[in-house]
Formats: sequence, structure tokens, C-alpha cells
Amino acid sequence: WLKMLVRDVDDFPFMVISTCQSNQKNEESLYEIDKTKLLKINLDNLSKSDSNELIKSRFGANFVPSKTSSLIFGRSYGNPFFIEQLVFYLVENKKIDSKFHLISDNISLPNNIRDIIMTLVDRLSYQPKEVVKVASVMGNDFSKKILKEVLQNIEMSDDFDKSFVKIEEKNIWRETSKFKHQFNSAIIRESIYDMQMKKQVRELHLQTAKAIKKIYKNKIQNFYPDLAYNYEKGEDWENTVKFLELAGNRAKESYYNDSAVEFYDKLLIYLKDKKNDHLKINLKRLEILLLIGKSRQVKKELSNIDIAKFSEQDLKDKFHYLFVKYFVQTDQFEKLSKYVDENIKNVKSKFYANTILISYLDALRYLNKQDEFEKLADELTYKITDNFELKAKLFNTIGFYHSRKSEYEKALDSYQKSFENASIAKNNSMKQKALHGMGIAKFRLGERKLAKEFYLKALSIVKEIGDQYANCLILTALAQIEMIEGKYDIAIKKYLKALHLAKNIANKKEEGLIYYSLAQNYEHKGQRDRAIEYLEKAKEIFHKIQFLVGLSYANDLHGDILFALRKFKKAKTIYLENLKFQKTLKDRERIAHTYGNLGNVAKIEKNYIEAEKYYKKQQSILVEVGDVEGEGKAWFNWAMIEVEQNNFEQAKIKLEKAIQLFEKCSFKMGVDLAKQQLEKYFS
Repeated sequence: WLKMLVRDVDDFPFMVISTCQSNQKNEESLYEIDKTKLLKINLDNLSKSDSNELIKSRFGANFVPSKTSSLIFGRSYGNPFFIEQLVFYLVENKKIDSKFHLISDNISLPNNIRDIIMTLVDRLSYQPKEVVKVASVMGNDFSKKILKEVLQNIEMSDDFDKSFVKIEEKNIWRETSKFKHQFNSAIIRESIYDMQMKKQVRELHLQTAKAIKKIYKNKIQNFYPDLAYNYEKGEDWENTVKFLELAGNRAKESYYNDSAVEFYDKLLIYLKDKKNDHLKINLKRLEILLLIGKSRQVKKELSNIDIAKFSEQDLKDKFHYLFVKYFVQTDQFEKLSKYVDENIKNVKSKFYANTILISYLDALRYLNKQDEFEKLADELTYKITDNFELKAKLFNTIGFYHSRKSEYEKALDSYQKSFENASIAKNNSMKQKALHGMGIAKFRLGERKLAKEFYLKALSIVKEIGDQYANCLILTALAQIEMIEGKYDIAIKKYLKALHLAKNIANKKEEGLIYYSLAQNYEHKGQRDRAIEYLEKAKEIFHKIQFLVGLSYANDLHGDILFALRKFKKAKTIYLENLKFQKTLKDRERIAHTYGNLGNVAKIEKNYIEAEKYYKKQQSILVEVGDVEGEGKAWFNWAMIEVEQNNFEQAKIKLEKAIQLFEKCSFKMGVDLAKQQLEKYFS
């Protein structure tokens, strides 16, 4: 729960103060939390003077005789809890007078905390003692209602309310809410629990499970973990397995991912001799591990499963589905394509087959097999009619395809259909993907304010479900907006967070793209050495994974840096080389961008005819794809050619057009620059 609590609080003043007993197990579970600063304070025993202050406080006295305080300190060694229990022991057993003097020089005290607790319990009469024993079985926090029900079942509920009050008076537990009580210390509860016979404890755990099922029968799903715990302690293995699975499933559905994995891990121990059941639960567990970014672990475990040895077809189908999902998450599309070609014939389930084919569309898009993509997309649109989750996935993939082709209005239409189907299916994962996609389309159309709104809506869902891959993508998208708006340091922070996530989930493509974005950010800041450093990292990754789109982006930026360094011939060579890549990829937006870059080189070289030719090509494509900001830049560059040729009237018309487009997409830097040029030449 602590990991979930501190998730994504990096930008907020947030502090967690927690205490625990000093042992390795507790420290590992409490302190190994990513992205948080830890200050660990080891609390030593109290000094004699501090112990005396605590003793006076607990006695409610301004002065305690030195013999009394020395006896307590000598036995407790300054342990605060032990001091409190010794004070209570002396009062309860009438070992001191009204002035807190010891009544005898030969008073013996219990040797340790457990002894003093046992003495306390032994002094209880029979009925309260049995109530305390039963309550200890239920944990540090327990329900009075459940406790009473168990006592009734074992015919020990006489004078329950009176016994309960007596126990509270003995400082054993306290009320924490109307329905809950809590032992004053885990040590008290553990000591009482351990003093009982194992057979009796097992029976009480089973009675506790029975009481929970009776009292909370209408909301039993909230108590699956409690039932699993009590059945396990009661050694009812059949119900242990049943409720561990139910608890894991419930946690998975609620996106309590770490809890779900813990339940499934424990369940797998009990299923080690049941081959098919073990695989079924393990595949559920691996699906969660993929979601939270444990890609390497999932790949390793899937590779160690010999699926041919299993007879249940649904398990085989899910195994193939998870392998495909792994390839998608790590952007290994060539391997995905090969895997699907080899294994799709072995998948019999209609649901898993269609899900895998939708993922296969991503591979076709990435591998630039557009005709095959469109043919398969049409077939799946016709085939998938009654499964809203699959329709949501399909329309999301089609939306991404249109977006990559710069067909943003078509992309928005597909993403909207995806969101509608995901909402009907109550699939939060697909809802965030659709919102993210809409944000990308709006961003490309120059509507950054709307894009940011969509991204933030998607991010709120991502935080809820714990999808680290999606978190990485959305952080990158938000960083891009910050960069464009000139908030470079904020952008860098977001990019570095995204880079950390990309490395954690072993996604080399995203890692390379983030390096590229960092290079772009540093170029905008004028720190070209840092820009080149990150650019080289990006290109190294893109070459390694043969990601042509990434190489195209990196070459563009490389050309821009060379241009800024006034190495115009080298810049032009890279731009022309890149134009071939982009035409192969049919990436119209990037083609337009490169035409603009070539126009800039021609303008510097005073080749105005060639510059105007490139700017016209750029502007024509950007009108078609709907890139408002890019079109504005094309008009601005075209205007500057007119200025250099003293065609001022034509320059004014083009600058006013650029300002109109920049204002439409809220590109303030472009508006200011264009207005400066108007004032410079026409005021």
C-alpha cells in the first residue's frame, strides 16, 4: 500500500512517517520504494533521565522516588514500551503506595516484555482471558462483531460486553472506530497468540472465516484476503487456494497490482503439483508483471515454459497472446511479425486470435506494409462486431495508423470510436490509450491546450492502473508540450522520468526517442554539445534496432544542428538523404518538414527560386495534413524570402497569414517573431 501511496508524488511536498520493528524483513518491505528519498532514524533505548520523564508521565506524577524509577529502568533498559508495561504492572499488582514508593525492597519484576504480558493475561478471570485469546487470532486489528460471532459459535459469549470492558481497562486494546479495535502493541497480540495450543488456534481461524462469511455475505468480495489468511492458518487448503485466487483476481481487477502478484505468488506454491492450474495462475501473474513494466522477467519466464506439454487449449492461446503482448510493449515488431506468422495457426480461441491479429497490425504499420495493414484492418472491422474490448483495441490501432500518416481527422474519429467501445467494456486501459491518441492528434493539429487536457485525463487513468509503459509515453508527450512552450527545464525533468521508465520496461525504441527528445530540448536551449551527446545515443539505438522512423527524426535534428553551426552543405546532404527515408516511409509530415529545411538552406545560399519551390511544397503538404503550426512556419519562411528580394507587399501578406495560423494554434513564440518582422519592415 505504501508503494501505491507514494506513486507519482514527485512534484508535491509529500512526507510519509512510518515506524517499524528493527528487523531485515520489515526494512526491506518498507524502504525499497522507487524514486523516494529515505531518512532512516534508528530509535535507541531511552537514557535514564528520559526514562524518568516517561515514568513520571505514565504514573501521572511530578515526582517518583529514585528506588522506583531505578527498578523500572534497570529491568527495562530504557525500552519505552517495556517501561509503560512495568508501570502498569506495578499499579495493577499494588506494588507501590500512593506516593509511588515501592511497598517492599524485595519486589520481583517480569524478566521481559512477553513475561509481563503473560502475567497480565493470567490475572484476567476465565471469561475475559478466553475473549483475549480468540481476539488475538484475528490480528492486530479486529472487528468486535466478528469476535462476538466466533465466541457464540464456540459457546463462550456469556457476559461478552462486561469482559470486553475489563480487557480495555487492562490496557490490552483500544477502540479505533465504531466497528474496529486494535491491540495496543503487536507484541501483546503475538504473545497471547503464541501461548495457545496450535490445534486450538487452527480451529479459531476456521471459526473466524465462518463468521466473516456469515456476517459479510453481501459484500464478501471485500474480505477475500481475510478469508484466505484464516483458511491458510486453519490448514483448510482447499479454501485457502479458492480464496487466494479470488483475492488475486479482485486485486487485479482493481489494479492493486503488487497485491495481486503477492496473492498469485503464494497461490502458486499450493498449485505446484497441479500443472494446468499452476500455468493458469502464472499467466495471470505474468500479465500483471507486463503491465507494471517487468518485461525482462516476463520474457525469461515465458521462454522457460514448454507450452507443448500442456493440454488445455485456452492456456496455450493465452501464452501466445502474452508473448505477442511482450513484443508490442518492447516495440520488437519484426519479432512480433515472425512470431504471429509462425503461431497464429495454433491459436483456436476467437478472442485471442483476434487480439493477436490486432497487435499484428502494429507490426505491419511499423514495417511500413500499408496495403497489408489496410486489408487486415478491414477484415477485422467486419469480423469483430460483438466484443467491445476488441473493437476498442482495433479502432485505437487504426487511429494510430492514420495519425502516423498525418491523417489527423481520421485518427480522431477512430480514437473516439475506441473510447466509446472501451467505455462500454469498462476497460480503463483502452480508455487511456484512446485519450492519449486524441491528445496526439490534437497536438499535431496545433491545438496544444486541448492536447494537454487529453494527456492529463489519460495520465490520471494510468496512475490508477499502474501501467508503466503508458506512463512513459504520456510523460514524453507532456514534456514535448513544455518544450515547445519554452519551458525547457520542466521538459527535461519529465523526459528524464520517462527515460527511467523506458529503461525499467526494457523498451529500446522509447529509450531512443527520449534521447532524441532530450537532444531536441538542449538544441532549443542552445546547448549544442549536450544535444549532440544525446543525439548520438539515440542514433546508436535506432541503428541497432533498425528503427527507420527514429533515424529519420535524428537525421533531421542532426541537420538542424549543422545548419545552426553554418555547415550548410553538410546539412543539405543529410536533409536530401533523409527525404529518401521519409518518402519510403510515406511520412508526409516529416517530408514537409524536410522540404522546409531544404528551403532554409537554399535561402541562406541566396537560391531564392529553389527556396520558394521547397516552401511551396512544404505549405501544400501541411495544408493537406492539417498541421497549423507547421503551415504557419512555412508562410513565415516564405515571407522572409520576399523580404530579402524586396517584395515587401508579398512579404506582408505572408507574415499576416503566418500570424493568423500561429494564433490559431497558440504558438506564442511564432506570433511574437512574425509581429517583430512586421514592425521592423512595415511600421
